[in-house]
Amino acid sequence: MPHDVLGEYFSAELRRIVDLPGFWLIFLPVELPAIYIPGVIALGTCLAACDLDLDRKRAVGAFAALAAASLAISWLLVSTLGDNNDLGWRAVLVGAMVLTVAAAVGLARWIAARAWGAAAATVAAILVGLPGGIELILLGLGRRGAPVAPALLVENVSGGRFGFQGAAQAADECGG
Repeated sequence: MPHDVLGEYFSAELRRIVDLPGFWLIFLPVELPAIYIPGVIALGTCLAACDLDLDRKRAVGAFAALAAASLAISWLLVSTLGDNNDLGWRAVLVGAMVLTVAAAVGLARWIAARAWGAAAATVAAILVGLPGGIELILLGLGRRGAPVAPALLVENVSGGRFGFQGAAQAADECGG
């Protein structure tokens, strides 16, 4: 069963179709703004770069495949125990790590190449994700033992909540 992205906004038949691209085009950019788009672009530019030797291109290709497989598993295989998408949580960690490194490498390369537009877009993506990250940190510090998690972990189709705020609301409802 694919990850439910758009909730009750569409009929069940249409949702099964639009949830598939919605995961890649809506959900991941919203949930992982600082690493998803910059990381994917950085991996793509590293694969296409002429200044890398063959071994490095193969390594970048292997990391790109690892990130794609990791995100595809969290996209297509939703396994829940209670309200926790445990399989999605474990699967997305590898992809998030690869994309974090790729985004950092991309940012460093763009700054060194004086590609200010790409660097500014990456910094803007980091700033977009900063409030949600701070909210998660504060919730985690203030509520020891509370189930605090990004929306990828919390399956909540009834309320139509999306993103970190939906996860925080779900944590409140779980007694956290």
